[in-house]
Amino acid sequence: MTVSIFEGDGFDDSALRDHYLNSSGRIAHVDESYRAPRQARGDAFYLLTAVVFERDRIAAVRAKLREIAEVERWHTTDQGRDDRGRAKILKMARYLASSSASVIVAQSEISPSDGDAELARRQCFATLLGDLCARGEIARNGLVVVERRRDFGQRALDQKTLHRLRSTGTIHRNLLVHQASPGGECMLWAPDVVAWSARQMVVRNNKVYVEPLARARSVRIIRVR
Repeated sequence: MTVSIFEGDGFDDSALRDHYLNSSGRIAHVDESYRAPRQARGDAFYLLTAVVFERDRIAAVRAKLREIAEVERWHTTDQGRDDRGRAKILKMARYLASSSASVIVAQSEISPSDGDAELARRQCFATLLGDLCARGEIARNGLVVVERRRDFGQRALDQKTLHRLRSTGTIHRNLLVHQASPGGECMLWAPDVVAWSARQMVVRNNKVYVEPLARARSVRIIRVR
């Protein structure tokens, strides 16, 4: 018996539900972390992370992430401010190491002229999604779920980037890429945890949170040049 990707979890994002139903194969969930030049005390950087799951594990992973989080709304930066929250982050990282198919981090420097980090984001998108497609980790009609940006103009820029990547053959022409809220799809907590963990490594040389993923050999870091 096939388990529904929405089994018993009250999933109510109808647009994303349609994308789940109309795609096939593994599913990648994507989030970012960055320090723009205008914010920088130290080097500016951009991180784009993807956590890839087998389709038939999605419902179980949703349930486990909620169990670990013990909250309805999760943001890793907030959780990282105290010991209890950091313990949850580490527990999630360990769980993701065993439950995900792969974890990818695209890391780029940000030039001083790229004040809003949009160029770095475009480059990381091309590298990350291109790598997933080239390795066959995402099907030709697969699905990538990206955390929705708040600004409409930023979302429009992402659509232009995706159009260019499709037209150049960098990503599959029929690849579905959908921007969603982590409030409606808690699977987005997974790349948020990975992005925060990678940030600790880049900014503080703290590898505690990425080590579970590294030990499981499920993580690869791609330097964007």
